[in-house]
Amino acid sequence: MLYYKIYFQVAKGSKFKYVCHSRIDNVNNFSSDWEIQKLEHLTIKIIDGNYGSDYPSPQEMLNEGIPFLTSTVIGKDQKINLSKLKYISQEKHRLLAKAHLKENDVLFTNRGANVGNVALVSECLNDANIGPQLTLLRVNSKLSPHFLYYFMQSNNFKLQLKRFDSGSAMNFFGISTTKSLSIHVPPLLEQNKISSILNSVDEVIEYTQKQIDKLQYLKKATMNELLTKGIGHKDFKKSALGRIPKSWEVLNFSKIIHSSNQGVNTTTEKVTYSSAGIRACRSNNIEENSFDWSDKKFVNQSTFDRLNDKFKPKLKDVLYCNIGSNLGSSAVVETTDDLIITWNVLRLTTENSKVSPYFFSHSLNSSRKELRDFATESTMPFISTKALSKFKFRIPPLDEQKKISEVIDGINNNLAILKIRIYQIQSLKKSLMQDLLTGRVRVKVK
Repeated sequence: MLYYKIYFQVAKGSKFKYVCHSRIDNVNNFSSDWEIQKLEHLTIKIIDGNYGSDYPSPQEMLNEGIPFLTSTVIGKDQKINLSKLKYISQEKHRLLAKAHLKENDVLFTNRGANVGNVALVSECLNDANIGPQLTLLRVNSKLSPHFLYYFMQSNNFKLQLKRFDSGSAMNFFGISTTKSLSIHVPPLLEQNKISSILNSVDEVIEYTQKQIDKLQYLKKATMNELLTKGIGHKDFKKSALGRIPKSWEVLNFSKIIHSSNQGVNTTTEKVTYSSAGIRACRSNNIEENSFDWSDKKFVNQSTFDRLNDKFKPKLKDVLYCNIGSNLGSSAVVETTDDLIITWNVLRLTTENSKVSPYFFSHSLNSSRKELRDFATESTMPFISTKALSKFKFRIPPLDEQKKISEVIDGINNNLAILKIRIYQIQSLKKSLMQDLLTGRVRVKVK
């Protein structure tokens, strides 16, 4: 028999504490004491939200009152986002008596883009109300609501949903379909142990996400301070961009950039992506001051050889996303590896005697909101170099640019560490769910 331990460490000041310490035995899938049952046999209520003539109109939604949940409040993290709640009056709540919530009800998104997302109702939403895009599941004494909540996130359950998927943009899971979905049910004590382990992982994920959120807020405030007031200045002057330190100047985009060019148009140049070869840098690969290669595309060597003179970025070029949903993000190239930029990426080479590429990239990222005003709205928002040439930037001396960049880069490095950590924990959760919710491994229950 194989045993292993799971540890989760959560920073608390300079100390660490264990959040979970569980022992797991390795066994075959689906032990004989697990039952397969349909949801209708494990619940005392499966019902969708309110609709029809009594459904609240936009004018009946309030800033406070009884929480009214729609599918938009349940995100990919399988949590209820309280900031997206709408509210209705007590009178409307009494009229919509069909689906009043109780703590530990499980909510299932039954239609639309978020179909399949689930959430567990917390105490603060006791006696709230829901719309028809959500299905309420209230379990009986044979099933832990927390176990159901996690099982409905599992690959097994998602495969069942896929079998019922109509393929339409507004796929809908009605009550009868939901009742027919099945779940593998271990003994109740084991359900609770499994839920406890997965909940411990969720607590670590939530804690780490809060650290990321705090650091991102600090980064935003720090960048705003450093990129407008600099470091330790007492003397300021008026400028086209308001008060700036006396030693600073205001420069147009065209005075900062030595050269620029748009990435390759894959249609006109007849570029076909391949599964391996030379990496193609697209807009979704560019984040603020970093690159995300989780979604990779490649071109073959012959395509690269044909196009690299114009579309291969050089070391310390700034790559700027000027087209599409990731509009305004930029990062500095820090490798000499072969790379090719695509049509929604703008390559920028700075006048290094005046502006550091790192400082300029920070300035571009800090100005994303303002630069969007220069965008041409179409099927995809687009900021042309002509539009960019009108934009002005606050530019300190080079030595101060370096100091400012070092401070911001320090925060970015800490953010990168936390993002790697949360990715690792999320990967661990997926692995645990696959093992524990299929019975592939069993928890030791006293």
